[in-house]
Amino acid sequence: MNKNEFLKYQEKVKEVKQMYYSLENEIEELKFNLHKSVDRLARPFEQGYFTLAVVGKMSAGKSSLINALLGDNDALPTGHFQTTCLLTSIEYSEKPYVQTKYCDRKDRKDLESIKAIYKHTESVAIPEKYSDLPVNLINQYILNDKNESDILASKEEIEDESGIELDVDLLKDYLKDTNKNNIPIELTIGFPLSKEFKGWRIVDTPGVEAVGGIENKTREFLKNKDSDGNNNVDAIIFVLKGTDNIEDKGIKE
Repeated sequence: MNKNEFLKYQEKVKEVKQMYYSLENEIEELKFNLHKSVDRLARPFEQGYFTLAVVGKMSAGKSSLINALLGDNDALPTGHFQTTCLLTSIEYSEKPYVQTKYCDRKDRKDLESIKAIYKHTESVAIPEKYSDLPVNLINQYILNDKNESDILASKEEIEDESGIELDVDLLKDYLKDTNKNNIPIELTIGFPLSKEFKGWRIVDTPGVEAVGGIENKTREFLKNKDSDGNNNVDAIIFVLKGTDNIEDKGIKE
């Protein structure tokens, strides 16, 4: 089996780290004392992933591309509405599982078959009934402990930020169906990827230009760093429909 480049680097980093520790012990008078810096630089290879983000406009075919990479057309839900407003990470695992992170808990399900992944990922998708609501913005109010009265009082503010005129009755229905404990924040899928993807993390990002600030999650993920100061993302695939204008404002941004 040919190892992928990430695993090669991982082994090399571990080897060099041990060489450093040996030198530090042997040449004590030099007093390197760079343990923390060396550990921080090595950690992404020892404990992390090579992270590939798949980015594009809503319905550009991001999930379809990832399903093709996974070799399973039914792994992630696809469609012409906003399928999800959260980051979906696919990581190597010998046995499939789905882990959903909510506001204050994690729910992990070990699955008997790959086909069951679709059912679980579809369950955290935005119901088509609410696809015209700025769901991400509304969810932020709910996560910040705002009640129905607070959110209805902020109707104009939400409309100004999202550029969407709210259907009050639809909003009330959404608020009845939604609370802090059932808003998914992160979704991680363990998938028996081919060995070339071992050590990788493939991230399906919310669509650029999706309504209600959903794309903000994508922007934050791409620009932010982890606690050690390392980038969240190592590489990006940008998916573009052949019918889309490459000069489109959202795409350029």
